[in-house]
Amino acid sequence: MLKNTFDDGFNLELVETAYFDGILAIPKIEPPEEIFIPTAMIPFSKRNRSKYFSECIVFY
Repeated sequence: MLKNTFDDGFNLELVETAYFDGILAIPKIEPPEEIFIPTAMIPFSKRNRSKYFSECIVFY
C-alpha cells in the first residue's frame, strides 16, 4: 500500500479493499460489469401510482 507524502488525515493503509491511483492517492472506481438500460421511466411525482416496479424514477 502506498503512503502519502503529506498528511491529509486519511490513513490509506487502513483500507484493505480499495484501490488508489497516482501520487495523490485518488480512489479508483472500477467500471461495472453490466450496464443497466431502463426500458421505462416515470416522474418522481407519479411514483406511487405506478403498478410496475421495474421503472426508473426520473427527477425533472
